[in-house]
Amino acid sequence: MIQKAIELSLIITAIYVCTWDGMIFEKPRIFIQNLLDCMGLGFSLWVQKPLFGCLMCMSSFWTIALTIWDTPYNVVFRLIFLVCGINTIINSIIKNLRYYEE
Repeated sequence: MIQKAIELSLIITAIYVCTWDGMIFEKPRIFIQNLLDCMGLGFSLWVQKPLFGCLMCMSSFWTIALTIWDTPYNVVFRLIFLVCGINTIINSIIKNLRYYEE
C-alpha cells in the first residue's frame, strides 16, 4: 500500500506542477477557472482546489479517481490519508519552487 501511495502522490504532484503558469496544463487550468467564475458559483475554490489548486486537497479527489476501479473502498480511504501526508511533505519541499523559476 505504501508503494501505491507514493505512486499516487507523484502522479498528483505532476498534475499540480503541470498546472502552474508557463506549464503544459496552464491553459486548461485557466479555462476551468474562467468557466467556474462565469457560472457564478460561490464555491469555485472548493472545486478548483481538489482538481489542481492545492496539493493536499488534490489527494482526496485524485486518489479516488485513480483507484476506484481496482481498490476496495476501505483501502481507498486509507490511501487518501497516506497520499495527503506524502503530499504535505512534498509541498513543503517545492513550495518556493515557483518563485525560483521566474
